[in-house]
Amino acid sequence: MGRSAASLSSQMGLVQKAALAVGGAVATGVGAATNAAANFEQQMSAVKAVSGASGAEMQQLTDLAIKLGESTSFSATETAKATEELVKAGVSVTDIINGGLSGALDLAAAGNLDLADAAEIASTALNAFRDDNLKVVDAANILAGAANASATDVGELKYGLSQVSAVASGVGMSFKDTSTALAVFAQNGLKGSDAGTSLKTMLANLQPSTKAQIELFHDLGLLTDEGTSKFFDQAGSLKSLSEISDILRKSMKGMTDEQRQWTLQTIFGSDAVRGATILYKEGADGVNKMWEAMSKVTAADVAKTKLDNLKGSFEEFSGALETLGIKIGNEFLPTFRQIVETGTKILGFLNELNPGIITTGLEMAGTAAAIALVASSIVKLGIALKGLNMTPVGAAITALSLLGGLLVGVKKSYDEMNTVSLEAAEAKQKEIESLDKTAAEFDKLQSKTKLTADEFAHYLDLNDRLKTETDPDAIKRIKDEQTDLQERSGLTNEEFRRFLKLNGEIVEKAPETNAAISEQGNAFAKNTDAVKKLTEAKAEELRTELEKQKATAQSKEAEYLQKQQNLKTDIKKLDGERAELEGKIADQTQKVKDKTDELNAAKADGNEKAQYQAEWKLAAEEATLNKLRKQLAANLDNLQTKRKSLGEVKKELGKLDEINQKLIDIELRQVGLNAKKGEGVNVLRKELFRLKDVKANLENNTTAADKKTKEYKDSVKAVDDEIS
Repeated sequence: MGRSAASLSSQMGLVQKAALAVGGAVATGVGAATNAAANFEQQMSAVKAVSGASGAEMQQLTDLAIKLGESTSFSATETAKATEELVKAGVSVTDIINGGLSGALDLAAAGNLDLADAAEIASTALNAFRDDNLKVVDAANILAGAANASATDVGELKYGLSQVSAVASGVGMSFKDTSTALAVFAQNGLKGSDAGTSLKTMLANLQPSTKAQIELFHDLGLLTDEGTSKFFDQAGSLKSLSEISDILRKSMKGMTDEQRQWTLQTIFGSDAVRGATILYKEGADGVNKMWEAMSKVTAADVAKTKLDNLKGSFEEFSGALETLGIKIGNEFLPTFRQIVETGTKILGFLNELNPGIITTGLEMAGTAAAIALVASSIVKLGIALKGLNMTPVGAAITALSLLGGLLVGVKKSYDEMNTVSLEAAEAKQKEIESLDKTAAEFDKLQSKTKLTADEFAHYLDLNDRLKTETDPDAIKRIKDEQTDLQERSGLTNEEFRRFLKLNGEIVEKAPETNAAISEQGNAFAKNTDAVKKLTEAKAEELRTELEKQKATAQSKEAEYLQKQQNLKTDIKKLDGERAELEGKIADQTQKVKDKTDELNAAKADGNEKAQYQAEWKLAAEEATLNKLRKQLAANLDNLQTKRKSLGEVKKELGKLDEINQKLIDIELRQVGLNAKKGEGVNVLRKELFRLKDVKANLENNTTAADKKTKEYKDSVKAVDDEIS
């Protein structure tokens, strides 16, 4: 080894050690940073795919995600994921930038929620209560305030809102009043979906419909002279929650409990009587006090308080650390692309080696030995790295470092390769859907426009000329010519601008697009054939990815089924132990109470000897009780861990079904059939009818002579193939 390496260094062993120590440490740090940056970059690509944001907007979203990743308990990648969820839930990019994202993060931290759940709750509020002109931060503050001021949490409020939102917004109740009502209900023991159902039914009965209800409304003075409900004002708008509670309280003043219960049951029904009784009992004062308590804090305040501890500091530190990694990693991404391209030469060198040598080295003495066994050929590897413009010694050190990282990472890479992960497949699917959407929208506008591709390309030239032109008269002539082209296109101003934007995306994503090239080099797509070929290629990539994941999932299925069975057995055993411990604790608690009574009796009698004996007996019983409680706590922790593991195993088992469904979806998409789950048969039937109509028209509208031509036969065959 020393002789072969003489041309590099007389101290090859020292170089090797230095390379491993320094290169390994640097590679680990840079690798982690680059991985963080790559993950963040991939997530922001998903945001772009679903949002259609402009380049400037994407830069704002990226900067915002990094900033919030530094300053909150969430990482930049998690923040980017929350951005995607908000977009998918219907929140505009502008609203996300102007406080929507930070509001969702505060809500997630305040309510101990996943970011996806927080985004879903906030968007539900915005979509259902559209007339309130809410912002995400407003909804977050109200929900966090409700959870903070009452005996509920944001998760339970989510279930309540899912039941009542549509009816509440439909009848005219504000999001503020709806949330306050749920908070008041929770304070009185009515929570979650039960609370939402009760409020929903109550609101539906504020206007009497049955004979019994109308008579009761009349007797209680709840009808106006015009015969309308007093729960609504003269304009027919629903009164505030405090006014409704006040009307209820005053209308039943002086009734016995039995009379009042019968009255509320008759007016509102069995589902709503619970909520109505609570609002009667609380009255306007109770509602106003609840809102006052809710208004004292914001989601940001609650989130800050919940993180004001060691664990919170660690979470903030972790988020800031990952953000730093992303910033560093972004600097390395271009370099790593160059290294990856040069890596082909490295792999070529490694392929020439006897794999048995490396394997033997790994088995006998580990990574260092494997590197030593191939270090005699390091000159070849150094030559392969000349693409990086390094000195021979630098190339040698880099080569050893990369080789060390390669061998150390073999097992980790192998493990990752054999783990089912649908993230890459989902990213590909989003990209395909985005391309399909772009092509479909472009085709629709292209069929509508009256300008040729060359005329559109000329319009793009005029745009370029405007950027450099300074003569006012020339600028006016250019703009007049553009206006004329736009008017002749047959498109609205918005459609025209959108058409040009879509063209830019098509030319950028599919450079081989058949396009009209202008004098100034601008391209305007003549069709979307290249995009469609690209989506087909990407769909095939996705199919391959999913088939690979399917094979991995199937190979792991037996293992996970066994794990599931083992976990269920463990959980059953732990449940039995828990029940036994709870029984022992109940018995021991009684013993402690008995010894406490004995001690108190001895103190009352002034019997010091009996008091002394009672004290040490009590101490012994309390020690036993504490021991049992610790055992129960350990049991519950173990149960929680096992149940969490069981959930993860079930999730892994469910991936096989998910992969199969995705494969079916791809098959349908590739023949242009898109349908929601359960509607596939109808879509297929409709498409078959259309194709049969096409074939019938061909047969009925073609002469006997033309039916003998090759063109006709090819047309019929094409339809038959598609039907098949």
